[in-house]
Amino acid sequence: MGENSAAVRPRPQLTGMTGEFYAHIAAGELRIQRCSECKAWRHIPRPVCAECASDSWTWERTTERGTIVTLTITERPLHPAFTDTPYAIVVVQLAEGPRLLTTILDANPREIRVGTAVRFEPLRVDDELSLPAFVADPDQPQQAVS
Repeated sequence: MGENSAAVRPRPQLTGMTGEFYAHIAAGELRIQRCSECKAWRHIPRPVCAECASDSWTWERTTERGTIVTLTITERPLHPAFTDTPYAIVVVQLAEGPRLLTTILDANPREIRVGTAVRFEPLRVDDELSLPAFVADPDQPQQAVS
């Protein structure tokens, strides 16, 4: 790649169930699958419930709130399109239970802490793609995470 070439960021495929998930994000809603039989929430999207093996499910809106359960700080670029370092990669456990690998938009990466309460805030990448992201939520109590 030449010096003047911009690296292309990897993108999710916006087809099938994955495309449906990202369409909800683009609409400003954090919806995840919920089994119609046993009511278990699940993420990542898949056709069959891991709890009861039902293939009946719906996309349901979450409370859009969660807690950071683990994180890592990336100090040097691991891909040519991600040169704005440092940045935090976090796992947020939603109030409903499932976990999402995501980022925090409003914090210095070195100040993010496990147990921080967060709320959903979509990150608009372009006209076609928005990503699930979160911001600190001072209205929620901080959680002890084990």
